[in-house]
Amino acid sequence: MRDVLLQLGARAYMTITPYGCGSIHSGEARSPRVELKFQLPEVLSGSATRYAQITVNERVVHLAPGAPRSLQPGDCELMRQMQGTLLVGLPVHVTASAFHCTAATQSFALTVDVPLAAREGATPPS
Repeated sequence: MRDVLLQLGARAYMTITPYGCGSIHSGEARSPRVELKFQLPEVLSGSATRYAQITVNERVVHLAPGAPRSLQPGDCELMRQMQGTLLVGLPVHVTASAFHCTAATQSFALTVDVPLAAREGATPPS
């Protein structure tokens, strides 16, 4: 999750706290939950731009096995869940998604438009 959030432009200082991992007394597995605390750049408009502390540019980010490096084909269901929960609450726009999460073959691909902080000294895209 950390690497995905970093790809989406989150600042590096974040906290990720898992809950409910393991099994309950009857031996049934519980679905784990996670609490994420992070910051993303936000695109300002109008008079709010006077409070801007960074320059933000819209960029296209691709998420798939190997991008970022820590994502594996077995993360298919996790990424599907993240698209339906986390990404819908963020200021990002999923432009394409494909999930093949069967036991035989697992693969996924997400394309997301995200506001990313411009690097200092970088020339804005034209």
